[in-house]
Amino acid sequence: FILIIGNSQSLLQSVAMEKENRMIEIMLSIIDSKTLVRGKILGLMGSGITQLVIWLVLGTIGLVVLNSTKLASLNLNIDLGSITILSVVLSLFLAFCGFLTIASIMVGVGAMGKNYRDSQSLSSIFILISVFPIYFISILISDPNSILAIIFSYFPLTSPMILLLRSAFGQLKTVELIIGVLLTLLYTIIAFYLAPKLFDLGSLMYSRRPTMKEIVKTILPIG
Repeated sequence: FILIIGNSQSLLQSVAMEKENRMIEIMLSIIDSKTLVRGKILGLMGSGITQLVIWLVLGTIGLVVLNSTKLASLNLNIDLGSITILSVVLSLFLAFCGFLTIASIMVGVGAMGKNYRDSQSLSSIFILISVFPIYFISILISDPNSILAIIFSYFPLTSPMILLLRSAFGQLKTVELIIGVLLTLLYTIIAFYLAPKLFDLGSLMYSRRPTMKEIVKTILPIG
């Protein structure tokens, strides 16, 4: 989660600073906005995946060392056999979707702000929504099947983290897992689709933010 937020913030900064310095105008004269936006997202995601793999390798080595006979006196009793292929695939999938969703939002927010500081202010709304479940972590851990946990499992931005949490505690029913995964994938596709549209709307606006009417018209081009 820290990796997702950290990398997405760097993407926000990149887009906002390029807009503020008028570099976006030069780049858009060379390549189209869809290629630019999706290239930025996928490029940063590649960097994030590399960091994640390094963390996983180091974490696995750490678990093996802690579970060795030399540290048996600590009575850690870490069962590496409990880590299944399904749990690893689920974790990677949710991390992938979470990163892609947040990154897509940050691209749109970075382009819609008047400058970097303004974009940061806008992004704080989405960051707060993402970390909101942390304020209820004790409730979520004590009762992973509570109404609050179920709502967070299906809500955009919070679903990857909560689905992973509930899955780790073995409190996620198969039906809930399928629904949660499908919804998370849907949110990711929508965010990735809308990112270039929001980028087009705000990237060349320097004196003001796009209005809500303009945003809605861009997302839902009706009439």
